[in-house]
Amino acid sequence: MKIQLPTSVDAYLEDLKQLMDTSQPIISHYELQGHTIIIQMDSVPSDIFLCVGFRIRTTFKVTGATKSLLSVSEPQDRGSLCTKQFSYEQQELQRLCLGEQCQCMTAACATYRGDVDVTLTLDKRTNETCQPHIKYAYKVTVTKSAAEGDFMTYTATVDEVIKNTDKDFEGVRFGTVVDLVKKATCSGMDIQNNRQYLLMGASGSEVTLDNNYKYRLPLDSEAVLELWPTECSSPECRDYISQLDDFAESLQFSACR
Repeated sequence: MKIQLPTSVDAYLEDLKQLMDTSQPIISHYELQGHTIIIQMDSVPSDIFLCVGFRIRTTFKVTGATKSLLSVSEPQDRGSLCTKQFSYEQQELQRLCLGEQCQCMTAACATYRGDVDVTLTLDKRTNETCQPHIKYAYKVTVTKSAAEGDFMTYTATVDEVIKNTDKDFEGVRFGTVVDLVKKATCSGMDIQNNRQYLLMGASGSEVTLDNNYKYRLPLDSEAVLELWPTECSSPECRDYISQLDDFAESLQFSACR
């Protein structure tokens, strides 16, 4: 792993030393090259969640910092390189688990739109949905909710698949039941049962539960949840629904350019 430290951030490398000085070392070598930390591991388990972490300290405040780069590769396989940009200021992560199956979600809350916004034109919504980091867009109906510790989980049924560009979600189709997960502290999101929503997101996971699988989609800073009204009395609201329908139909037939 190569972890490029953001500007103004230093690492406590002694934390990594503790991962080597054990009877069963997690890492075999680490070093600092310039402002990049190199971590080598002899093996990675496939049956348990493994976290390699270290503390950091901020030496001075920076605004408008560029994103840093994390890369993971297998030295004997040149085609195995995987890279991802991250922002220290925006992408604080939390661990979300169902049994022993875990995923990461950003700590910040999703963008939530619970009111009719006439400024959201067809073009604006299409441009937002077609951003490269948005992997899926679904029209969903929330059916129930439950508290899970620090999180709230909403069970929803997919009514329409508007966008899907990730093979990890190719099993999601009309009628698929998914879980939407948000931090319990995201109180500004008024999600109600038996209401329809437009959901756009960049991440999620397929988890196995009782020999069945389901999709868990985080309502974090990379997601957008917008109320999709079903009944309206005002002309503005009826026009809003019409634009949402046109938006969904347009993407389903022509996709993102």
